[in-house]
Amino acid sequence: MLASLAVAAADAPAGPRPDLIVLDPPRVGLHPKVAPAVLALAAPRIVYVSCNPDSAARDLAQLLAGGYALERVRPVDLFPHTPHIETVISLRWIGAPDAATPHEAAPHEAAPHEATPDAIEAAP
Repeated sequence: MLASLAVAAADAPAGPRPDLIVLDPPRVGLHPKVAPAVLALAAPRIVYVSCNPDSAARDLAQLLAGGYALERVRPVDLFPHTPHIETVISLRWIGAPDAATPHEAAPHEAAPHEATPDAIEAAP
């Protein structure tokens, strides 16, 4: 569905883009067509929820290479007394890495290089 939305957005005249995309893929991660579709939408923020660090790392590498910056990572223990941890990851659009990408880069402030507990709590 997201891939068809991106195709429709590419064919449509300039109009509203989503303010936020929430991704909560299955354990295997995003379908191969989803990351390019998300990048085509160029939403200012993405929240990625993961139950598998390996697939999250693979998916995030694509999103980071496509113009997003890692803003925050927060582990959430939804299943106490088990080894399973959900991870909530916040990404911010910083702009396309090259001119071949069809969307404009949004102005932004530099993302912090180091996420300290104080910075995570103080972030909006």
